[in-house]
Amino acid sequence: MKLSKRYRVLALALLAVLLFAAGCSAKGNSSESAPRAPQAVPAPMPEAPAEDRGEAGGGWDNSITEEVKGDIKPDYGGHKIIRTAGLGLETREFDRDLAYIKQKVVDMGGYVSDSYVSGRKPVSYNDPGRYAGISIRIPQQRMEAFLADARGIATVTYENSGGQDITSAYFDTDSRLEIYKTQRERIMLLLDKAENMEDIISLETELSRLTYEIEGLTTQLKRWDDLVDFATVSIDLNEIPPAVAIASNDDFGTRVNEGLKETLSAIAVFGENLLVFIIIISPVLGVLLVIGVIVFFIVRRSRKKLREKMANMKQQTPPQYAGGYGSAPLPPMEQTQKDEQKKNE
Repeated sequence: MKLSKRYRVLALALLAVLLFAAGCSAKGNSSESAPRAPQAVPAPMPEAPAEDRGEAGGGWDNSITEEVKGDIKPDYGGHKIIRTAGLGLETREFDRDLAYIKQKVVDMGGYVSDSYVSGRKPVSYNDPGRYAGISIRIPQQRMEAFLADARGIATVTYENSGGQDITSAYFDTDSRLEIYKTQRERIMLLLDKAENMEDIISLETELSRLTYEIEGLTTQLKRWDDLVDFATVSIDLNEIPPAVAIASNDDFGTRVNEGLKETLSAIAVFGENLLVFIIIISPVLGVLLVIGVIVFFIVRRSRKKLREKMANMKQQTPPQYAGGYGSAPLPPMEQTQKDEQKKNE
């Protein structure tokens, strides 16, 4: 009897295994026999012409962000990190690259928070060109892909990146917010039960203060969440002039004629500006002219009087001789005798 029971158990187990194997084989056959839906084959992308690939940076790299895969927000161990980055670019295809950057931001789920353009398009090789400053907010998980794509459209002049850890401040603010919310709920319960007017006024004052604090902390947390979720990228796009001078299509005579016209026009503008300047300062010039004439006549009159005085002094002063003023000089012999007498005395 015991053997027959064992055989029955083994037979049932063997039968279960056979049924399971038969079911698996049937399922595999049905899946293999089912017709498969035809898969769409992506059409090959046409290759961009050589002149459209960007001369300064070696061309666009659409393969990096053609399809953003794995949009997983980076995990910094539970930390709240505000990411920022800066990128400087130089290009000769200013309009095209600027439009490309803005469109790529939209394609990646970001937006342009601020942008401005200055300067004008260079005409010759010595023109400075235009400049564009763009401030971009891009999802943090796509920032690296965006920067990699932006590097491929132009020449990189500088690049920087950084992060600010606000974990401590964020969770401290969140804890304070929860405390204020709990206090507000208790105040509201007490306010429903209060009957004394003084207590009601005091509770309402405290309720207003807590509501104000809660709104401020909530706004701060939302702002931090936005800064953490969307990285800030600043791009400086500079236009560089053509590598060679652009030759004119006009003939020699036309160029000389245009040059003379520009020169004469410049001289006329200079003369007009000079005349306007003289007219503007004419009152000052008139005053200075009057003062100069007065000073000239005063100096001239002073010099004339000085000359007359010197002439009178020369006429009034007699010639001075050895024997005194106004006396004739003595003969040599008499002078010698006179000197000897003085010695003897």
